[in-house]
Amino acid sequence: VRVMTVHGSKGLQSPVVILADACADPDRRGGGFGGSFARLESDGLSLPVFRPRKDEVGEPLKSQIEAQDRREREEHWRLLYVAMTRAEERLYAGGALGPADRNGPPRASWYAALDASLAALGAGEQDDPIWGQARSFGDALQPGRMPGRGTRAAPASPAWIRRPAPVEARPPRPLAPSSLGDEDVADPPPSPAMRAAAERGRLLHRLFERLPDVPPEERAARGERWLERSAGVADPELRRALVADACRIVADPAYAELFGPAALAEAPIAAVVADGLVVSGTVDRLLLEEDRIVLADFKTGRRAPASLAEIPVAHLRQMAAYAEALKLIFPGRRIEAKLLYTAAPVMHDLPPALIARHIPRPREVEPPLPPPEGPSSVPTLVAGTEDRPYIAVDPRGD
Repeated sequence: VRVMTVHGSKGLQSPVVILADACADPDRRGGGFGGSFARLESDGLSLPVFRPRKDEVGEPLKSQIEAQDRREREEHWRLLYVAMTRAEERLYAGGALGPADRNGPPRASWYAALDASLAALGAGEQDDPIWGQARSFGDALQPGRMPGRGTRAAPASPAWIRRPAPVEARPPRPLAPSSLGDEDVADPPPSPAMRAAAERGRLLHRLFERLPDVPPEERAARGERWLERSAGVADPELRRALVADACRIVADPAYAELFGPAALAEAPIAAVVADGLVVSGTVDRLLLEEDRIVLADFKTGRRAPASLAEIPVAHLRQMAAYAEALKLIFPGRRIEAKLLYTAAPVMHDLPPALIARHIPRPREVEPPLPPPEGPSSVPTLVAGTEDRPYIAVDPRGD
């Protein structure tokens, strides 16, 4: 089985070809850029412009849009020719109807064109052992008959072929550790000082992403330059204070290895932990060693906990989820977790016992996916003969 676009199938042929998207309406797709843009050709230049409404378009754009639409419609029908001629024996055409297709397949769709062609050729509806009812033209390739090989007994169909497929259980939803519940501590409405603290924490977070890879002697100058030119911090005193706080944490001997060249920044983590719970997220800093793993996450809220007891439970659950995932990915290594609150800034080392008390538990299992309601596709068009194409239309959509 090969799945490809019609463009990609040029020059290829197969005994059976399925056009799985034959109900698409080219009038809804618009031109060039999906309907939002058109191209204006002027003085040897090709410029993308917003496509106006029909009652607003004028020259010279009007005639160019019309020419562009004609070219794309011609390409639409050329691709149908390419698609149909890829089939050596049988051609199936189908597709899904959208909310706007209340009256059936769109008039400009490939499906409507094929159906109208069969009707014009005098192909009437008739009973069909496979499709229930069909519209056919030519000598259909009957079951059990191979082209040029006479007839043979059709093999018995296995029992499962007409039995509905079992309902699939919904897989566990990946758990993003950063969204593990709401914080249990209520905050008052933010004051101007609190908003300033939150903005300060956001800027420090950005500095912690950038400064570790900068040589220590250049960190202060480059950090201030980034704050002024890229972050828009006009106050020189604020720039110096932010850089000093960031450099103090990055250069602290207790945390130097976490910000050293061996540590990873923005490291993605994914694992299936206990009871099928899927943990997926990104750690701000991750250090991998032979006997231990150090991970740190940055928090940019407007408050910085002064002690372990003040750390929000949601943050502890997040770090516990990361720790559990890393235990599975790197078994046998000691896990050290840290939280850096950039509003201060202050780094908290999380004891293993504290992490163990906040390991996430699987949520209630989600119900299985419901079966589809009502018909979602059009009747299938089928084509194929020994000598020439034939198409059958199943009007029931079975």
